[in-house]
Amino acid sequence: MKTGLISAFLFMFILNGFSQTHPMVEPPHWWTNMPTYELMITLHQEQIGEWTPSIHEKSLRLKEVIPCSNPNYLILSLNWDATFKPSTITIQLAKNGQIMEIPYTFNARDRTFKPAGLESSDAIYRITTDRFANGDSENDRALQGNVNRKDPQARHGGDLKGVLDQLEHIRSLGMTAIQLDPVQKNEGAETSYNGKQISSHFELDPRIGDSITYRRLIQKLHRQNMKIVQNANFSTVSINHHFSLDPPFPSWFDAENKASGRLEIGMRQWHSSDPVLINYITQASLWIMEEYHLDAIRLGSCSRMDPSLVEQLTKQLTLAYPAVTIFSEKEPADDLEFSSQSKPFDLLKKNDCGLQIQSNDAFQQVVNQLFSATGEQLTTVQNLYQWMIENEKQKDPNGSILFVDNALLPRYYDPKDKKLEKWKMGLAVLATSRGIPSINAGTEILIKQNKRNPLIQQDFPGGWNKDRKNKFTKKGRKKKEEEAFRYIQRLITWRAKNQAIIRGTLVAYPPQDAAYSYFRRYGEQLVMVTMNTDTKSQSVNLEAWMNTIRGYRTARDIFSGIEYPLSSKWELQGLECRVLELER
Repeated sequence: MKTGLISAFLFMFILNGFSQTHPMVEPPHWWTNMPTYELMITLHQEQIGEWTPSIHEKSLRLKEVIPCSNPNYLILSLNWDATFKPSTITIQLAKNGQIMEIPYTFNARDRTFKPAGLESSDAIYRITTDRFANGDSENDRALQGNVNRKDPQARHGGDLKGVLDQLEHIRSLGMTAIQLDPVQKNEGAETSYNGKQISSHFELDPRIGDSITYRRLIQKLHRQNMKIVQNANFSTVSINHHFSLDPPFPSWFDAENKASGRLEIGMRQWHSSDPVLINYITQASLWIMEEYHLDAIRLGSCSRMDPSLVEQLTKQLTLAYPAVTIFSEKEPADDLEFSSQSKPFDLLKKNDCGLQIQSNDAFQQVVNQLFSATGEQLTTVQNLYQWMIENEKQKDPNGSILFVDNALLPRYYDPKDKKLEKWKMGLAVLATSRGIPSINAGTEILIKQNKRNPLIQQDFPGGWNKDRKNKFTKKGRKKKEEEAFRYIQRLITWRAKNQAIIRGTLVAYPPQDAAYSYFRRYGEQLVMVTMNTDTKSQSVNLEAWMNTIRGYRTARDIFSGIEYPLSSKWELQGLECRVLELER
């Protein structure tokens, strides 16, 4: 049925001859040909629950009004037949002889859209949008913007246009996907620059751009055979979300906002076991997938999400988009504290919430404690070997997302480390282990962390017009920064074409004192990574690997091109790491 004589101002009601602002309607629109022909629509406005809804359509019905304890909500359950066509329907509300008419649009899904998902050949470039590049200074003033780059915790003005402007830099590194921190509307405390304090799941934050810019970014990524990963953060919500300010049901939140682990100021954790809330979040995930054409979604911290929510999200998303990648991460405070007495590879067992792909916190712990300047050797190379053995037992070792740091952790690189050797070793292990490497923006230029608070993300130099140096360019990078950039560039571009790395199995041997070597094999293709984690030189006995290297004549270093014979002992210098392709 057509909506009749509704004016062009679709966001107004007809109410007995005069108009009033319409209530919040979520989702703002939908699609007729989703796998399930059902939809829950939430209306939010003062005393909206006192109105009686009705829908007069041949192929679409008002199935039920979901009982809600808060009169400021009206929650409708709709279903329709396969014959229902894309159109704008009218939701009619009646109260004491008065009539409201709410237009609601159903579109047709884009059948050409098929998410690419993530695979082992990918490399993810993770971006905190506010700290990357400011491509449009006009949006700095949105939502009473308080852009102040001198304040580490304030908004700095980075936006989606800035990411779009710097895609060539990201692509030149060999990255095949970008992961953005949440892009949804974000009205929170000062530290909300990271996007986690979502105040609306169906609006973009105007300080980082609009939906047109976001679509342009994604379309350009797809034209370049790159992928978009969206951090949706469905595990927590801002105190300024309408559900926080005016909960539909009192059971959705703790009165005292109690939560497991650390919860940032300005955020609330909801009880995600409630069926109505599960339905709302599931629909929000489907909406952003179809609205923006995403390839993968990060759900949030799985330890903060009820298993029933994770199960329903996964079921509905994969039903609608079979190739989509859905993953989660644990936050550092979620019972993952590391000490010299704990075994980091045990974290593999603690980090499973039923998803096919998950970020690998245990890898981060092992690599940081072994190779970072601040690691203080709390772990040994034996733990790296043990992690590799344990990782082989996972559902899909090639699907695990590996990282050395992220927006929730201090930077992997510490400028106190005057040499890059240990840093390079960690990055080599990241790129050659079974999994999908994820690199935090700025790692390629050794970006420094905030001195007072290492968890605060620094701006990428050159992302703002007034920056003195532009480290997106070779000219703007110092010698050591350029060395780091070229090292990551070579690693990532090389691994994308190497079948032994992206598809191969692992052949692991126990360490020889401080030296450690492992192999990746795919058919006749064989890659060897060997390293000396001590500052003193060490001899390495090739006889220990003879079962693997027999039949191969030389090993060629992918960086220097030097060929090493496989018929004698090797001498590895202190902190030397070789990534080698074996040749017959």
